[in-house]
Amino acid sequence: MSTPHLLHLLAHSHAEAWLVYDTDFCELVDILQEFAEQTGLVAQIGQDAVQEIIAAPFAIVREMIDAEEATLQPEPEPELEPPLREYRTPQATIEAFWHVVRLGNEKHLAEWLAAHPVDAPHLHQLWREKCSTQAA
Repeated sequence: MSTPHLLHLLAHSHAEAWLVYDTDFCELVDILQEFAEQTGLVAQIGQDAVQEIIAAPFAIVREMIDAEEATLQPEPEPELEPPLREYRTPQATIEAFWHVVRLGNEKHLAEWLAAHPVDAPHLHQLWREKCSTQAA
């Protein structure tokens, strides 16, 4: 077996150890670099080629780790709209309504109620309740 091929196998083995056992990355790479130097591989094929052989399996493992981390990230929860509260006619509007009623101008009252279409049903109910109370 040739030394470059052996370095390739060792690099894969070390990259797997990095993935499975969370071994120190720098320590693993240092061991592989030392092997390449001691066997004369650096002199034979050059430092750049040695680094390419060492880096390739670690790059694959890094991609695997990134992909796994991406799947483990929780999906953001959808933003919930605040619950809608039931509309209530403001007290100030009720008081303004009674003021307009006391003016005794039916046309003005009709115009004022037309300008408050959301409040008109509730105000009409209040008026009926008051009128039925006074008649009793």
